[in-house]
Amino acid sequence: MLEAEGLRYENHVDIFDAGPVLECHIGDLRTVRESVLATVRIGERASSVERDAKSLVSNTLLEDFRCGVTAGAVEDGAFLLIAEEAAALRVQEGDTVRVLTSYPHAK
Repeated sequence: MLEAEGLRYENHVDIFDAGPVLECHIGDLRTVRESVLATVRIGERASSVERDAKSLVSNTLLEDFRCGVTAGAVEDGAFLLIAEEAAALRVQEGDTVRVLTSYPHAK
């Protein structure tokens, strides 16, 4: 799973627990390569969206970083959040969020 995200085993182990050490270049991480910035839209979501793509969504704050998973995908540069999700992420209409759409059947 970690290798699928861009990490790789570098033939050494952790000195404290003898577990394998995985490393990567930041640009090799799927989360970095495939995530996009989108403008927040707040509204009601159609019930069919619940069956569609799930996305990892975060605000872009350093001191009050928030992240969560919700239904939907970026459309025309915007991402739709319901009011409760926007409040949890501490974003408002027009703010920017980072979105990573998940693979539906990732293994």
